[in-house]
This record gives sequence, C-alpha cells and structure tokens, in this order.
Amino acid sequence: MVLGIIILIIAVCFFLYFKTLDFRAKKEVYSEIGRKLNLSTSFSNNILGKFSLEGELNGYKFRISDFSFTKNDNTVRATKIIFKNPPQMWNFIISEENYLTRIGDNIGAGDIQIGDEKLDYKYEFKCSSIKYFKELFDDKTKIKLAEMSPYFRGSITKKGKRIVLEYNQPLNDPITIKPILIQISFIIYLMNRAKEIE
Repeated sequence: MVLGIIILIIAVCFFLYFKTLDFRAKKEVYSEIGRKLNLSTSFSNNILGKFSLEGELNGYKFRISDFSFTKNDNTVRATKIIFKNPPQMWNFIISEENYLTRIGDNIGAGDIQIGDEKLDYKYEFKCSSIKYFKELFDDKTKIKLAEMSPYFRGSITKKGKRIVLEYNQPLNDPITIKPILIQISFIIYLMNRAKEIE
C-alpha cells in the first residue's frame, strides 16, 4: 500500500515536471511569434492551460491557439490559426494528399488539378468553383505554395467568414517558429491574391 502511494507520488511529480518544461517551451515560442508579428499574447495561469496569440497582420485579424484532437485513439496536439473576415472568396480546402484521396482520384471523385505536377500530387484541392480556384492559383501563387510545402502539415480551409489553418504540430519548440510564420505568410498572400481577382 505504501509502495503504491510512493509510486503514485513519483509519477505525479514526473508528470508535473515534464508539463512544466512543456509549458515553459510553449510560452517561449508563443512569445517569440508574438514579438515577430507584434501581437498580444495571452497565457493561462496554470501548466495545463491553453495558449493563444491575437492581433492584426496586414489588415487581417487572426488568432493562433493550441488544441488537441483524437486520431487512432491517440491524443494529438496541434495548432490552429483562424483568420477572421477574409476578402470575398469561394469556400475551399487545401490538404495533404494521402493514399485514400488518391484512390478517390482514380475512381472519379477527384480534386482540382492546378497544373503543377508536384503540387497536384502533394495536395488535395477542393473548391466550390473550379474556375475561381484555378484563377486564384496563378504561377506566382503556385511558387508561394511550393515554398510553403516543406513546412505544411495539416489543412487550410476557407468556409464562410473564416480561413482556418490546422497545423498538425504543437508550437512547443523554437524550430516550429519558422514553419508557422511561412504558413501565415502564404495565407496572407492568398487573401491578397483573392482581392486582386475580385
């Protein structure tokens, strides 16, 4: 009985120790992103809390926050960026292709092809207007997407008055700063491109 209590106390101490390290790392990363983008930062007061950044960048209001979801009975920590009130755009989804979407492509449930073999292979593109989407993805947009590709893990969804980037990685390591800034830059470019073709 006493041994069980000691083991439980040790386990709780290890949990709190590693949670504290993770909290500090996330706080450092979120603070650095906030400094680079001149955003207000908010942190919860406990080590189990959520992080978020809010602000305006190039005239677009957005929020960066962490979240969790379940995949194959495992909890996955990730990052969500929500841009509010983007310019007038058709709804769309950009996500990574996988073997299931490629099977769908082969049986006629295909996605939009933007005319770049590598990007068409890497991404699944869906949009309520194929013509609009192809116009949105001119040569310069394709170059910007190719530059973002090494860092992209997740999806970009435009629905209603929001564009949401779900980045399937938590922001708890300084090496995640560059990828998230590049992805934010791509979305801003995409919104500016949408304004050009209105």
